[in-house]
Amino acid sequence: MVAFRDCYVRVSTDGTNWTDLSDSATVEQPTGSGLRPTSQLHPYGADVPTLVPGRRPPVRLIVTYNYADAVIDNTIRTAYEAASAFYVAFAPRGNASGNFLYTSAAGIITSPPIPEGQRTSGTIVLNRFTFETPSLTKSVLGIT
Repeated sequence: MVAFRDCYVRVSTDGTNWTDLSDSATVEQPTGSGLRPTSQLHPYGADVPTLVPGRRPPVRLIVTYNYADAVIDNTIRTAYEAASAFYVAFAPRGNASGNFLYTSAAGIITSPPIPEGQRTSGTIVLNRFTFETPSLTKSVLGIT
C-alpha cells in the first residue's frame, strides 16, 4: 500500500527550475486523467454501434501545502493573479529512484491559495490551490 504522505511534490513557473515542496505539500484528488469520452455512430444495417474516441478533458489537481513558506505562497499567488503558466510534478511513492513521476504540461492555477484552518484546533495553517493542465507525463525517477 502507498501512503500519499510520502508524496514528492515540486512546482515551477517555467518547467525547468523546480522548487521542492515535499516537506510541506501533497497532491489531492487528481481528476480528469484517463476519462476519455466516446461517441456512438449507428451505421445503417449494423447491429452494433461504432465507437469514436473523443478528446480527453484537462487534468485537475488540488495541491495543499504549509502556509509557513511565504516565498512559495507568493510565487503561487503571483502565478494565479497573472494567469501565467505553472507546472506541478509529483511522485506518489516519494523521491526515490525507480518511482513514477507525473509532470504536468504548462497549466493554470484556477483557484487562489487562501489559508484555511480552525482557530480552536491549534493545527498548522494550510493553503490549497487548484491547478488544471492539459496532460500529465509519466516518467521514472532516476532513470535517464
